[in-house]
Amino acid sequence: MRQMVDYMERYALGVEDGRRNGAGVRIEDLEQFVPVKSGHTLTFSHEIVAKPDKVIRDKWGIIRSRNEAFNHRGELALRFYIDILAERTPE
Repeated sequence: MRQMVDYMERYALGVEDGRRNGAGVRIEDLEQFVPVKSGHTLTFSHEIVAKPDKVIRDKWGIIRSRNEAFNHRGELALRFYIDILAERTPE
């Protein structure tokens, strides 16, 4: 978990306009395609697939991303969708 938080902090620093992403609020359709064992290396990719019009406390919106993990053989191991809080552009 600490590594994930550190990564998100570094990722947020790369946003040019100062906006930040918050916590994941929901995971859906988690699928495992091949076994993942100790010692395997997973490489994750993500793509934003939707931006619902939901607004939370006038500051946050939600973005939905599809996340996939590939194992060391290039096989798709995991796939899931996650909704993430994202700071809205000030109006």
